[in-house]
This record gives sequence, structure tokens and C-alpha cells, in this order.
Amino acid sequence: MKRLSALLGFAATGALAFVAVLGGLAQAPSKPTAGARVEAAPAEFRRGVRPPIVSRKRTLVRIERGLVNHPVSLSALPAIDLRELEQEDLSLEPERQFPVSLEKLEELRKAGEALPPAPGALLYRPLPGGPGPRITRSIESIDASQAIPAGRRTNPPDPTLAVGKRHVVVATNKAFAIYDKNSGALLSGPTLFGAFFASVGCVTPFDPNVLYDEREDRFFIAMDGAGFQYCFGATQTGDPTGDWNTYLIDSVFDENDFFDYPQVGVGNEAIFMGSNTFPADGGQTSQAWAINKQELYSGAPVTVVVHQLGDESTPHPMHLQGWKQGTWLPFGPHFFITNHDYNGRTYSLYAWLNPFGPGGGIFTRLGILDLATPSGVPAAYPNDTEQLGGNPVQSNDWSPLDLDWRNGYLWATTNILCNPGSGPVTCARWARINPWNQTVVESRVLGTNGEWHTFASVGVNHCQDVALGYSKSSATSYIGAYVSTRLRSDPPGRLRPELTCKAGETTFHSFDGVPHRWGDYTEMAVDPNGSDMWYVGEYSKLNLADPTFTATNWAVAVCKVDFRCRAPHGHGGDDDDDEGEDD
Repeated sequence: MKRLSALLGFAATGALAFVAVLGGLAQAPSKPTAGARVEAAPAEFRRGVRPPIVSRKRTLVRIERGLVNHPVSLSALPAIDLRELEQEDLSLEPERQFPVSLEKLEELRKAGEALPPAPGALLYRPLPGGPGPRITRSIESIDASQAIPAGRRTNPPDPTLAVGKRHVVVATNKAFAIYDKNSGALLSGPTLFGAFFASVGCVTPFDPNVLYDEREDRFFIAMDGAGFQYCFGATQTGDPTGDWNTYLIDSVFDENDFFDYPQVGVGNEAIFMGSNTFPADGGQTSQAWAINKQELYSGAPVTVVVHQLGDESTPHPMHLQGWKQGTWLPFGPHFFITNHDYNGRTYSLYAWLNPFGPGGGIFTRLGILDLATPSGVPAAYPNDTEQLGGNPVQSNDWSPLDLDWRNGYLWATTNILCNPGSGPVTCARWARINPWNQTVVESRVLGTNGEWHTFASVGVNHCQDVALGYSKSSATSYIGAYVSTRLRSDPPGRLRPELTCKAGETTFHSFDGVPHRWGDYTEMAVDPNGSDMWYVGEYSKLNLADPTFTATNWAVAVCKVDFRCRAPHGHGGDDDDDEGEDD
């Protein structure tokens, strides 16, 4: 009752209450199961150090109550009929928006041409081979000839996935599919998002989000709707092939605004989302959203709370993991990371406590993180990716791509430009962050001479093993999906031999002009068993399902990386779960 009383008093007591409650929470972290091979909570966490408040003034944009559920039965939706497809009327996701002018982007690119080499600091020297993580399941998933809205062709895919007890859900910009986790068999789809969200009136969906809530055994799926809607839904049970609750909210604050790049994470009381907004008269703002997940899962009218972050860009919320292993963060603030000053070095860390309390709770910036200095690798603005056969591909920017919670830490990824020695290429950077004292515990960069590593996503299991998935190509190789791994016991700064999820098969091409869009992200998800990782990446496909298809040739592939981590069942097990045994 004392904790509840403190939570209910946030609006009245303001910043001092936030500090006091956060400090109290830090004294009671969730404890890993005895004997588990995980790192202890940081000393600052155990001692209850109170993070300083850098800035508390954040505008509560609105509290939306009573969004109406439109139930959907997935089995009742029509299947895609390839015989009815037409070759005309190509469709393209809206071009990615950036928080600076085109002139500023050109200045950033020019500055990268003089980037100094940093070969000694890069994770490019693999460990010797031998027993270690391996790919034990591969699924060739949706390709460009299957993700077709009403007879139109689409690019890029923006692949993402979520893994539950028995299912893998793979989503692209226009369609999603569901697979059996243990066999890889297709159970449902591909299903067009236009059909799935038709009952809520979702228009031109793109930028997919899909998550699995380990604590509640529910899947969440969502899309941007034409830049002015957010269309979202959740399963009514743990079976994504069954019935869903679906909703829609107006996501802009003025009819001339453009809503872009929503990214999500599962929290305790909410599905949290971060987004950018671009007004028609120029400039950029960003927002943090909280969707009441208990209302969502039950099909009740849903409450959504929105805070304005000002000119910070591309907020990415934390995604909680580790429920079964007992390392889930069961209470306290939900964290966000954003671009700060858009320089590839500094990122802001935010915390949101009690979003459905008075005044939308307490939303505050805790501090500014430096991801570049701890890595020892100078960072610059990403350059276009080279591939065999020409036709460069966009690498986008250095915005946050990932923010996962595991074993008491936040894990983040970004694209950056680095110089392994022979010249600048786009590289993958990941960082481990202690949110309780706003420190970057470690930051590493994967880069190799003449190769581009883009759109990285990181996964960390219960044993603190790491998997980094990314797109990779060079002037002598096609674009494909790859994974690098390391065990907790491995020497610092080293990786195990790279695993091929799916190699590119031909030169990637598309109808959007050069440099081609490749997308905005890929996804690494940790199995709820706490051991294995599942990666969905993109590759260039030689022969599509529709042999007459010539507009673009992307495809996505899924691979399971088996780590053999013996993770405990901190909140009770399920005998039917895949526990990482030999296949």
C-alpha cells in the first residue's frame, strides 16, 4: 500500500516524488533464479542510487480514452490469390523522414569521407571455430511477390518478428505470416495488413511492429496508417492464428502533420511506443505513447496517453524480456532512448513512471548517453551500401534501432559510419547501458574492410550471450542476412565466426530509383525460453514465387540461433516450450 500511495501521489509531489520512488524501486530489483549464470544487478541498482533529473518539463499531449475494439478472426480473412495480381500501380512506403535538412545531411555525409581509421577498436577479429552457437532452423518467409496490397507492388519490407511459446510471427510492411516454432511450417498467411485492419478503417499501412509479451502470453501487432493513424491489435490468447482485438487512433495533432517510424516495447502496464511527427511547415517533433495493455488484451475500450518530447528524434522504448527466468523488471519506470543533437554520439535516456496515473504520470529525461567514446571508434553519418552488380542501397541514419531489457541492463543498436582501415563503411554498433546511473557499461562496433553492416538488432539471453543480426554486402557480394555471436565467457572485443542466416542471391533492384530503399530495420528476438535467438533479415532473391515479377526482388528469411544456455523457469515453466535441446 505504501508503494501504491506513492504512485498515486506523483502529480501532486512532482519531481521529488519521482526521485524518491525510483530510488525505492532500485532497492528491490527482481532476482535471478539461484544458480543462474547471469550478471548481478549493478551495484548502483542494489544501493538505490537516485538518478538525477536533467529535465522534467515534458508536455502531456493528450489522454485518449475509450478506443473501441473491432475483433478479428484471422482464420476468416481471405488468403492472397496470386492469380489476381496485376503488374501495374507500384506502391512504395513513404520515404523516410529525417529531422535535419537535406543540406545538413549532405554536410554530414561529406564529413564522413575524412573519418580516421580505428582498426584496433573494431570487433572484426573472430574467435577460433569450435563448439558454439549454431543455426538450427531456417525459414524462407515473405517475399516481394507476396506482400501485395490490392494488386500493387511494394518496397521496402521492414521485416520484424516476435516469438512466443509455439509460434513465430513475421511481419513486413504489407503482410504478415505465422509459423510453427518447432517445425517451421507455415500456419497462417501471408495475410495483408489491409485486410487485417479493414474493420478499423486503417489506410495504407506501413512500418510494422510485432511483439510478444512474455508475462501475459500475448502477441501485439501494429502499423502506421498513411502517416496519420496508428492501427494496432493484440491476440485474445497466446495463439496468434486465432482471434485478435484491433483498434485505431488518430496519431497526428494537426491534419497537416505526418506521423512516422513508430517503434514499440512491452512494459508492465502498457505497450509503449515512440514516434516522430513532421509538420507540413517544416521541423520535427517526437512523442512517447502508452497503450493500456490490460484493456487491450481484454478487448475493453482502450486508454492511450501521449507525451511530447520536443525536438528529440526517433524515440525507441524499452522492450522487457526475461519473465520466465525471473529477470523481468516487474515495476518502476519504462525507459526510452532518443537521438540527442543528431550527431551519432549522444543519445538521451528518458523514464516514464505511472503513465495512467494523474496527469499521465511522470515523464522525464534522466541524462545524456555517449555511445561513441566508450567504443573507441569515431562515428560519422552512414553512407550508401555497396553490393555486387552496382545499384547502391540506402543505409539510413544513426537513429536508435533497438532497446531491449535483459538481466538488469538496456541493450541498444545503431548504424554508424566507421573506418576499419581501408576506408569508411557503414558499421553496426551495440551498447549495454545501466539506466539507474545513466552510464554506458560497454559499447562495441562491428566493422570490416570493404563490407557494409546495416540495420543491426541485438539479442541477449539469460546467460548474457549476445547475438547481433544485420544486413551485409560488399562490392563483391550480394545483400544477405547474417548473425555474429559471442558467449559471456568469450574474451572482450571478440566475436565468433559469422553465421549465414540467408545469403543474397542476386543484385538487389527496385522501382524506386538509386540508391534503393532497403528498409528501416531488421529484428533479433530472444525466445521466451531465455536461451535461443530468432533473427529475421532481408536478402535479394533470385526466383520469386511469381515468376513474372520484375519490379523488385527483396525477400525475408528467419533463422533460429541455438545457444544451449540453461535458463531457469523463474515464474513456472511450460513443458511444451522449446528449451533449446538438440533438434
